[in-house]
Amino acid sequence: MIIVGIFVWLILCFVIGAAASNRGRSGFGWFFLAFLLSPLIAAILLILLGPSRESTQLVSIEKDDDRWNNLVNFDPDIIAAIEALRPNGDAAILAFRTIYQDVGDKSAIPNIVSRIQNASFEDCMALAKLAYNSKVEGASVYVDSDRNFYVDGRRFRSDSEVRSYVRTQRKAQRLGTAT
Repeated sequence: MIIVGIFVWLILCFVIGAAASNRGRSGFGWFFLAFLLSPLIAAILLILLGPSRESTQLVSIEKDDDRWNNLVNFDPDIIAAIEALRPNGDAAILAFRTIYQDVGDKSAIPNIVSRIQNASFEDCMALAKLAYNSKVEGASVYVDSDRNFYVDGRRFRSDSEVRSYVRTQRKAQRLGTAT
């Protein structure tokens, strides 16, 4: 009977660790806490603390990305604006996305597009609320206030993702297959 109790205790500790990990918290730390105190106390603490701030930010970013992708794919006004800005590069499109999401008014699209078409690359990055951060293997890296990184107008969540992307792009350029 004791062996069954220990087995159930460990299973519940694993469940707490997995739940904590899904909420952006340390799975091992919460497993250990549940093991020492009790799975019930750890579960109550985990519920009271809620998801970590970083976890909540990631969900928010993913929702923004999903909403933006839907606009880009299905809204004819957004599609036309992006096509008009495409010759100005990814920085212009990123600036449009930032300004449009801030304004949220379709009647402003022609003014936004006009302003961005006449802007320099640096102005577009400023309009997109990005600051120059560093260079990675010759590629300029920009960062926003939420510590998302941008290279070539693409968003990355970590420095390691940026480095991996830049290496892949450099390798593709050497092979003549860059995207």
